[in-house]
Amino acid sequence: MLWQEQESQSGRREFVKAALENGEYQKVKLPYSEKSEASKHIVFANKITNDYAGQVINFTTQNADVCVFLDGDVIYQYIETWDKLVIGVVGNNIADIGCCLLIIIMAIIMFVLAIIRRYTCQPLRGEFFLGLAGLVAGIYCFIGTDTLSIFYDVQEVYGMQEYLVLLLPLFLSIYLEKNLHIIYPRRFSVLLYFVSINAVVQILLQMAGIRYLEDMVNISAGVIVVVCLVAIVSLIQFDYKNKRFQTMLSVLAMLVLLSGGIANIIINTIFKSIHVNIAGQYSMTVFSIMMAVIHILQLSKEYRANAEERVKVAEQQNCLLIQAKKDADAARHDALAANEEKGKFLARMSHEIRTPINAVLGMDEMILRESKERNIKEYAMDIHMAGQTLLSLINDILDFSKIDSGKMEIVSVEYDKTF
Repeated sequence: MLWQEQESQSGRREFVKAALENGEYQKVKLPYSEKSEASKHIVFANKITNDYAGQVINFTTQNADVCVFLDGDVIYQYIETWDKLVIGVVGNNIADIGCCLLIIIMAIIMFVLAIIRRYTCQPLRGEFFLGLAGLVAGIYCFIGTDTLSIFYDVQEVYGMQEYLVLLLPLFLSIYLEKNLHIIYPRRFSVLLYFVSINAVVQILLQMAGIRYLEDMVNISAGVIVVVCLVAIVSLIQFDYKNKRFQTMLSVLAMLVLLSGGIANIIINTIFKSIHVNIAGQYSMTVFSIMMAVIHILQLSKEYRANAEERVKVAEQQNCLLIQAKKDADAARHDALAANEEKGKFLARMSHEIRTPINAVLGMDEMILRESKERNIKEYAMDIHMAGQTLLSLINDILDFSKIDSGKMEIVSVEYDKTF
């Protein structure tokens, strides 16, 4: 229906009613197209049976107002110009769009933290799944702002919006299971199975046509409430005595998300609208910011602890190296002292041993000169040969001791090369 700007909604309704009652219409075949004149009103009437429930009707117009009535009630209204449409949609939802952007930015930060942990070999803390939860929540809330109607009919994506509601508690459960599974393995395994079964059952009911996802939004919100309650109880039990700042901040973030889920159920029940998600949107925004801050602080704390540990290890290694150098210097000093003592001992012993050997050799030489008996000369000759050998060994030992002590003298003389 094409309307002038000054016409009121009640006037348009009366115009349509009169046109239908007076039979001022004609039958046309679809698809139908026509170039209308200025200030012209076009009324399309159609009877839709229950078989078409849940489907979407598509139409396009240029420079025209569009208003859709169902049983006399306005269910869709398109503002007359593109500029006014943009101003109306963005201006009325600027805070909601800002919240969606904040949620998505926090999700990107979580992805970056997960990548940093992976490439620096830090223990994973589930940032990737928390980022997925934030991304799903941001897209869900962005669809609810109707901003996409600037570009195309937003009704086409409302079906996907309800599937996103099923993914949010699933990713939150996986995140909690990654962080607290070691402490409470059965509790979070059961929680993960419960959330997964809920998602599968809702999808099966949707596919079977028994119940639509938009009718089960409160159930999905209730599942988020259950996930938050389990997380809060587990965190309090885990750190009840220490009451660390990081744990308390995590509990506070879960309380914010819990309050948003409860408020969302109340709003959906009172207003009977499947797209009312103001409380959940704002609570998810605060939750995303708090969790991003928590994980940034945790990562910086771990890096600081690792840096301090590396400094301690380096200091210990330096101490060990200094001690090893001292031990090596002491061992070298002891070895040099022992070697010097050995040289002195060998030199002294060589001199002490050579003196009696020379005396023995001198007496043996007298026996060789004065004795006339053959067998005595043979014995004396054996003594002479053995003494000369022993004396040669003593001289060699004395030479080695001089070399070790640095007292070896090298005499430069000329010698004949012909021999």
